[in-house]
Formats: sequence, C-alpha cells, structure tokens
Amino acid sequence: MHNFCGMVAQGSVESSDAVLARLLAAADAGGVRHVARLLDSAAFSVAVFERDTEIRVAYVNRAASAQAAIGGESAIGLPVSEVFPQVNASFIEQLLAAPGDQATPMNRRGMLPGGAAWSIDAIRLGPDRLMVLAEELGEAVSSRQRLESLLASMNAIWRPIDFSSMPSQIVEQAGRLLTDVDVVVCAMTSEEPRDLRVVASNTDGLTSANAMVSEDSLAGRAAMSGEPIEINLPSDMIVLTPETQPEGIHSARAVPFTVAGQIADGRTSLGVMVLVKHGAAPFTDAERRLVDEFARLAALALHRAELLRDARSSARRLQLTLDLAMAFASSLSAREVVQLLLNRTLDAVEADRATLSTLEGDEIVIEATYARAGELRWVGRRYPLDFLDRQPLVKRALETRQPVVGGRLDVDGAAPEFREALSMIANTANLPLMLHGEPGGLLVVSRTGETPFTAGDVSILELMGNAAMLALRNARLFEDLELASAAKTQFLNMAAHELRTPITVIRGYTSMLREGGMSDRAETDNALDVIAQKAAELAKLVDALLQSARVQSHSEGAERTEFDIVECAAEAVARARPFSDLAGGTLTALLPPGPVHALGNPEHTSRILDNLINNAIAYRSGEPHVEVRVDAGPDYVAIDVQDNGRGIPESEHAAVFDEFVRIDGGEDESVPGSGLGLYIGRRLAQSMGGELILVRSAPGEGSVFRLRLDRPGADRPV
Repeated sequence: MHNFCGMVAQGSVESSDAVLARLLAAADAGGVRHVARLLDSAAFSVAVFERDTEIRVAYVNRAASAQAAIGGESAIGLPVSEVFPQVNASFIEQLLAAPGDQATPMNRRGMLPGGAAWSIDAIRLGPDRLMVLAEELGEAVSSRQRLESLLASMNAIWRPIDFSSMPSQIVEQAGRLLTDVDVVVCAMTSEEPRDLRVVASNTDGLTSANAMVSEDSLAGRAAMSGEPIEINLPSDMIVLTPETQPEGIHSARAVPFTVAGQIADGRTSLGVMVLVKHGAAPFTDAERRLVDEFARLAALALHRAELLRDARSSARRLQLTLDLAMAFASSLSAREVVQLLLNRTLDAVEADRATLSTLEGDEIVIEATYARAGELRWVGRRYPLDFLDRQPLVKRALETRQPVVGGRLDVDGAAPEFREALSMIANTANLPLMLHGEPGGLLVVSRTGETPFTAGDVSILELMGNAAMLALRNARLFEDLELASAAKTQFLNMAAHELRTPITVIRGYTSMLREGGMSDRAETDNALDVIAQKAAELAKLVDALLQSARVQSHSEGAERTEFDIVECAAEAVARARPFSDLAGGTLTALLPPGPVHALGNPEHTSRILDNLINNAIAYRSGEPHVEVRVDAGPDYVAIDVQDNGRGIPESEHAAVFDEFVRIDGGEDESVPGSGLGLYIGRRLAQSMGGELILVRSAPGEGSVFRLRLDRPGADRPV
C-alpha cells in the first residue's frame, strides 16, 4: 500500500487541516491503512497524478479504476493517456497551473468525455502532484447537459448552408460532442444511389476523400440496414476500406443517416457516420444515445439541404429552358436556333464543347460544333449512320433513345476535323434529341476536366436539346415554306408568261378569223394550225400541273409490272428524234440486242425518259448530242441520258429535283417549261421502287441523268 498520507501537504498554521495532517502523520500504520481503505472504497472516483516529463498516474481507487482502461495496481506509473484515454493530459496541466495556494481546492462542473455530467474537485499536493475527486451528478443533470450540447450542434448544422458543406459541418459538430473520437461521414447521393463514398472526415488516418466504401464494411452494412452497428477492434470486419483499417484496440460505431419513410429515389439511407474511439474504452450507453440522436437530427438536416439543392436545381433548369424557349420563339432561323442551343448548353452545364447533329434518312448530318475556347464552327458534313459504329457511346444513345454518360469518345474513329478536339476530352454526355417520339438528332456535350456529368446535368441537356429540336424543325419548316412560296411565286410568274404567249396568239388569230381578215384559204389554214399548236402547249402545261398535284397527294398509282426496258427506251428515242433533228443535233441509242426486263410502270417510265431526252435537247449549248444507254445488273436496270449541253453548277445539283425549279442560262433563255419535269420524274421513279439521280454535271460539260429500276426477282423492298 502506498504511503498516501505522505502526499498530504503540511500547513504552517495549526488549523483544523493542519491538526488532521499532524494526527495522520503520527498515526500508526494501521490508521494509515484504514484511511487508505476509506478512499479505496469511496463511491466517488479518486486519483492522484504526478508530473515529471509527462503526467502519470500515482494512485486510483476502485471507482476510478472502473472508469479507466487500466485499473488498480497496474495503472500506477503509467501515462494518463493509457489509463484514462478519454481524459486529455492538458486538462491536468490546466488544474496544476490554476491560480491559488497549494491547499486551495478547485471545483469544476461540466461534461466529461462519455456524455455524463461530473463535479470535479482537485487539490494540489505540491507543484507537480494533484489529487482529483470526481463524482457523477446524476442522470437528470447529464441528460440536460447532453441535450444542451446536442441542441448547440444542431443549431450549427441546421443553418441554411450549401449542401456540399453539410458533411464537413456534421463531422465538426460530432467531434465537439465526443472529443476522443475520429469521425468520418460517408454519403449515398441521388446521382449515385448505390455507391457509398467518403465525403468528409476529421482525420487522414482512416480514409481519403471520395474513396468508395465496401458494402461488406461496417459503414456499408449500417447504411444498407438502416440500423447502428458497433464493433470492437481488432475485428475481421472492415470499418471503411482494407487499406485504412485502424490498428490497435478501439471501438467503432457506424450510425446511418435515415429519415422517416422511403427516400424518393429508393435509397435506404442518405449515408452513414462512423466514429472510432481513441484507446480501448468502449462507448458508454450515454455516448451511444448521444451520437444516435445526433445522427437522426443530422439526417433531417442533410435531407433538407439535399431537397433545397434539388429544388434550386430544378428551378434553374426550368428557368434555363424557359429562357431558351423564349429565345427560340423569337427566331425562325435554323442557324440562330443551332447557335443559341450550343452557346447556352456550355453555360448551363459548364461544359467545354458541344456538337449538334441531325438525322436525315440513313444519314447523320453534323450541323455545327462550338467550343468555349473558340468560335461556332459550321460543319455540314454528312455520314452514313453506320459511321456511328466507331463511337459506341453515341451509337448506344441513339439505339436506346436514352442519354449515355461516359468518358472520352474514340479519337481514331472520329472524322478527321474532330480528332484534335476529341483528344482533349475526358467526359461526355450523349443525348438523342426526340421529335414525335423518334430520334431527330444528337447532342454531344463534353468536358476536358475529370468532373463527370451528373443526372441534373443530363436533365438540363434533355430539356434544352428537345426544345431546340422542335424549334429547329419549325425554323426549317418556315424556311422551306418561304422557299416553296418563292418557288410558287416564280412559277406563277413563269406560268403567266408561258400562258400569256399562246393565249395572245390564239386571241389574235381568233379575232382575225372572226373579222374576216384572212385573204385566202391558205392563210386561214395557217392560222388554225397556229391556234392548234398553242392550244397543245396550254394542254401540256395544264397536264404538268395536274401530274404534280397527283404525285404530291400520292394518288398516282404505280403497280409494278414486268416490261421490256429496251423497247421502252427505243420508243422514247423515236419520239424525240424529230425534235433532235429540228435542233440540228444527234440522238444515239446504245441498247442491248435483246429484251431486258424491268419492274415498274411502262407509262411512268416513258414519261420520265421523254422528259430527260427533251431536256437534254432543249437545254443545249450549240448542236445537241444526246446518248441514251441501257445497262443491266444482277438485280437492277439503269437508263442513262447523257448530253453535251449547258451543264448545272454543283451548288444547284440538289435543287434540280425540287418543285418549280428551273436552271436557266446559256444561249437560249426562252426554253419553255414549268420547272416540274424532274420533280415529277423523281416522284414517279420512287413510286415504282426505283430512283432518278443526277450522276454528274458541270457548266460547259453537259449532264448525265440516270433512271434505275429493279429487275424481276430482286429482293429490294418497294
């Protein structure tokens, strides 16, 4: 037994304290043992601490041993941190340094680690010795003080702060509630509802930021079960990750952030708070109640912050879409719509590049691309749809009709003009733009940094992209309408001119006949011939208008029958020969010696060939030389009409098959026509399952048009 009474200070005045000290000093060994037994059996905790190079334990009674990690005789001489890991040695230093003389007792009340309320009396037994007597004040006082601490922590995290700052606030306040723990907060976000990641911590030893937490870990099991889980370490169960498993003897408790009812996106919890105690002392019941209640309140604050963030994000998305829709509504220019979309897209989701493509039949048209560091670049390049086989992310978005978020695109598989830009891209969002339930285009948005696109980003892009697709469709319909209106105006002017000439002639000769202005029978017959000729021209013009209306309404039937294309071509050449002879030209037919059968409508085929051959003769440059060739393949027949006429500029190639379009120029500006021949011809060819195309043409070099039809037995669909 230690000579405890030797530690009692000697007073210089014969006070009651001094008398007691002298009496104890004079007592025999049995008296000292009784005093020591009295302290050993006291209900309150008694400990004596000594200071040399560090604070060490000189004595503990039984009550103090119950609060210690190492009690009784084994604790003597050990550092405070090993015996009482929940007590900071600086606390003892503060008591030793407190003002007052050696015999003056000091009293402290408050919360000690563990969550209980204590009254602490400390008596200096010399400059480097201190006796501490500590007594728990009772459950009522402890509960009140725990509640006060909890409310103070909740006030700190319930303030309207940014959602991204909330986990750090939770860690900070949890560290204030329990000062002897390491705290880690892991989150399951709405963007990644199946992933548990570290988002905040007050220690670098347990894990690194954004680390993925295993489902089999302590944190993962608590998050999935929705119930607190506590283990003593060392343990076979991983706390967070295998690389950061704490060493030594510890207690670890994981408390999930749960809210009443199921979270809308299906998550079982918002995350989990993991606490690892310093030293071997386990969590007390008071500590468990404290951290569990704090976690429940923190979950409410976390959920509130997440809902506020999502509400602000939704409002921002709607405002962006509304602003863009208003901008679209004020523009009927397709180029302006594309420019608005790409420009606003980069600002809306903080991206670095955006590219818009549209789908036209079996082709994809890359309309334009815009980079934050550069200017809007119009591309206008066309590629077959199988070009997307080189870009799996884009192809999957188009096939599934769902946005696809991923990493970089295939640089080697890209068009040459995009390879340099794509080499700098790290993350992409690939969105099909829907129009009437079908994909009408593609929007590819990319970032050069490592920040991936979130579900919120994709939602914004979908709203903006689909609104743009509708606006682009409307703008192009308006442009087509303007072009059609201009073409029809041109046609009406041209038709009026074409009609006026024969009508004027007919009226003139009719007036002369009525007034008897003809001197003989020959003049009368000549007038009647002119009237008949002009009436035929009028009939031909009216017939072209009616034919155009029929093909537009798809009322022109085209039941496919088997016929001899060689015979059909020979008859067309024979019909056009007088016109060729009149123009002083040559008309040659290169035909196979025997029949070649095709599938189609002989009447429609004859009409197409008549128009092609007559155009070749009429739009001449000098003496016309026209050649008609028939070529037969395994499953097709092709009739080429080649001339040495004026030719057509490349910029007009696509327009020659449009309605009311005439490509004038050259020697003869008075070639009669309605601008409907090639338009009607292409429509008739398509109705037969064939096609009419311009193979080649250039000014001064003539043109080659080709009519292609199926052969009997071909499996090409109509």
